[in-house]
Amino acid sequence: MKKLLLVLSSSLVAVFLPTFFFNHWHQSKVQAQEAQVAVLTPEADAYVRDGIYANSNYGADGWLKTKASSADYTRESFLRFDLASVSFAVKHAS
Repeated sequence: MKKLLLVLSSSLVAVFLPTFFFNHWHQSKVQAQEAQVAVLTPEADAYVRDGIYANSNYGADGWLKTKASSADYTRESFLRFDLASVSFAVKHAS
């Protein structure tokens, strides 16, 4: 399963994602507002490619890949979550 690290403080959320090259982590920070929070583990993940690779399945690959590129090299990643354990209305997910 892929790794995602969330660091929470009273008003800031830092998200760290492992990059594909050199085992580095990419960091994004956003201002946080008080809210109900649910931490979920993906039940499934995969990435897809375009062009001549559009019919290939990469669900068993050990990495999630995302890349905006020319034809045949663009990749998008997808995560699926089971929301049955969330007891409140979800207004935003990231």
